[in-house]
Amino acid sequence: MLEPHHYLTKNPGKNFRKNLMKALNLWLQVPEERLLIISNAIYMLHNASLMIDDIQDDSKMRRGVPATHLLYGMPKTISTALYLCGLALEEIRKLNNPEALKIYSEEFSKFQLGQGIELHWRDNVICPTEQEYIDIVVDGKTTALLRMLVRLMQAESRSSIDCTNLINKFGKLGQITNDFLGFESAQWIEEKGCFCEDVSEGKFSLPIIHFMTHQSDLVTEQDRLRFMEILRLRTTNHDILMEALDLLKRAKSLDYCRDLLIDLDREIVQEIRALGGNPMIEHILDKFRFTNKYVLLYRN
Repeated sequence: MLEPHHYLTKNPGKNFRKNLMKALNLWLQVPEERLLIISNAIYMLHNASLMIDDIQDDSKMRRGVPATHLLYGMPKTISTALYLCGLALEEIRKLNNPEALKIYSEEFSKFQLGQGIELHWRDNVICPTEQEYIDIVVDGKTTALLRMLVRLMQAESRSSIDCTNLINKFGKLGQITNDFLGFESAQWIEEKGCFCEDVSEGKFSLPIIHFMTHQSDLVTEQDRLRFMEILRLRTTNHDILMEALDLLKRAKSLDYCRDLLIDLDREIVQEIRALGGNPMIEHILDKFRFTNKYVLLYRN
């Protein structure tokens, strides 16, 4: 039953969540045995979400290897993902804390709602506003598991420190970074097997939403209509994807995302300081920072 999960975990990610938990625990001081329970639950939910995401996005690659459902089929992969969600709930029940079950229910529901609405936008070619995207996809779907992690830790902590706002900003940084890098990062191409993946999937990520909704003399209504045509194609044709990328660059939509990343980076630094400082979280941010590397791609 867990074979698809074992396949996925043979190519591990960057351990961002595990490292973040250790860093947060400098503040929260959750007992080790309870921290392990939370870590196991979040690990299973995260991997379940990756398998489902790859099916819903028709992804071919994950972490540089074929996506799980391409080897094990959609039915078995879905069953494994749902089983992992159940196992995660069983882990959380071990905490014997009613607040923990409430947190699981609230954040898991936000995650699924955000995923469903994002798919609705994609499948019906409906461009959301930037605020709708931030509220539903970024703060709702993307940040839900991170927020579940920190809320579970806080429910098991005697500390009065509230890290929720910091985690929300980290989640936003992560999603906008993915949106930004998906258009030209060489590493992204290697791991995913394509560039402009959001265009190929017909998905409305932040650069695309900015292009479609931001009023500018650099973009005509005909340009926007053409971009919508490209999204409907769900194409992997290199020339057409380059056309889409050129439109985004002309509208400075990638520059806009870069500037948001820089602002978010500064806000996170301020939040860490306001909470009393944390060298482990500062180190995580250093590894995640794009103001000195990928962000510089679009300074021209």
